[in-house]
Amino acid sequence: MNRYTEVSAREYYEEHHVARDTRDNIAEPLMRVIYDQDLSAHAFSSLVAFTSIVGSGSVSNGNSRLVEALFDHSKARVYLNTTLTRVSRKQNDGGFVIESTRDGVSEIRQTDRIVLATPFEYSSIDFGNITMKEPEP
Repeated sequence: MNRYTEVSAREYYEEHHVARDTRDNIAEPLMRVIYDQDLSAHAFSSLVAFTSIVGSGSVSNGNSRLVEALFDHSKARVYLNTTLTRVSRKQNDGGFVIESTRDGVSEIRQTDRIVLATPFEYSSIDFGNITMKEPEP
């Protein structure tokens, strides 16, 4: 995941020689509509956003397979149908402690990266000892 989350979408597209018109006229408007962010957001979010413009019949086993392929490639663990209740930063190594529930069972896990597939400003996730960056106007 580091390959996609430690670089902005703009840097990622420039590194991969994506045309400026594609970045400015397709990728950035898509990011604004879906995430209310520009291409300074990490590359993973922008690559996921691109799946929304693929027609529903374009991938025979479903468009979600494109997102799954990104996760598979990164060897990330994905927890679907899980309610995240708290995320806090670990003090010693910069990772995270996440508290969640799934099927009524509470769990606590440690991880080095988190991708939230939800508009977190509307969620009830408690972000302990984490300072959120204010969106730019």
